[in-house]
Amino acid sequence: MSILVGELDITEIPWEGLLRDYISLFKNNCVPFPNLHSMLEELRSNNLILGIITNGIRPFQMII
Repeated sequence: MSILVGELDITEIPWEGLLRDYISLFKNNCVPFPNLHSMLEELRSNNLILGIITNGIRPFQMII
């Protein structure tokens, strides 16, 4: 995050505040692919065991 602040020459806001906002607000901007929910329901209705693999950071993954 601090590298990005330097590259964009952000001086008014400390990088820690930007990171805090990113972690708390990112979830509001995530949207599933079209038809994701219906596809998962279809897979589940076929008695498939589903799992999710992600490269997301832990704070995002733990938000319910």
